[in-house]
Amino acid sequence: DYGQSKTYPVHQIFAKYNKYGLENLALVDSLLKNIDNDFFTLDIFPIKIGNGTGAPCRIIARIDTTARNTANWFGILLFFFLLFLIGFAVKVIYDFKYNPNKNF
Repeated sequence: DYGQSKTYPVHQIFAKYNKYGLENLALVDSLLKNIDNDFFTLDIFPIKIGNGTGAPCRIIARIDTTARNTANWFGILLFFFLLFLIGFAVKVIYDFKYNPNKNF
């Protein structure tokens, strides 16, 4: 909103759709430099002010390291899937070799 506004229309539009407009945040550049390719969650704790269009907030950034480890889970899942396929192939070959009269 324009600095001289008395009605703060942008604040009212954001509030109508339950959206936050965060201003004057400190250390955002430091956060973005240190997270690399990780995800992060912002926890926002506003002070309740009756009939207000804004409030001071305590904002905490939590870095989510699980997104970084998804490649490890994919590798483990792929390993067990291949192990299952090898086991299944060995069973089928064994059944063909030692049970030739069995109907499949």
